[in-house]
Amino acid sequence: METNHVQRITEQQLSELAKKYADIRLVIYQGHELVFRNPKRAEAKRWRGMKNSDKEDIKGSADEALAQWTIEYVDGKEGPACKQAFLDLLDRWPMLVFHNVVGTALIELCGLDDEAAAKKSLTSSDDTERAQ
Repeated sequence: METNHVQRITEQQLSELAKKYADIRLVIYQGHELVFRNPKRAEAKRWRGMKNSDKEDIKGSADEALAQWTIEYVDGKEGPACKQAFLDLLDRWPMLVFHNVVGTALIELCGLDDEAAAKKSLTSSDDTERAQ
């Protein structure tokens, strides 16, 4: 397990992502850098519908779907390449979205954490969520 991580994403890149998406979280997992953005209203509504579904397979896929919709950066990749890189990580670690650092980031970005409003957007390394 990795104990020290050398951040590859620059503060400039984080700043640009924050300007583009308003609220972001950088998550470090097993040396991989992932940036999630806050979900759009329609995405949040779709997620709630999935979570409230009577069908277990739909309900069970909701968190992974939310993560896929909101991932915007993986290890230097953005856009379609980022989405594929995230799917590759899910193939390696199928329960990744249930890891505490990913779950916490998504909860905060959805506005489900009362303390999230008090926290500043992730634009400095002090707020970086890290999984070791």
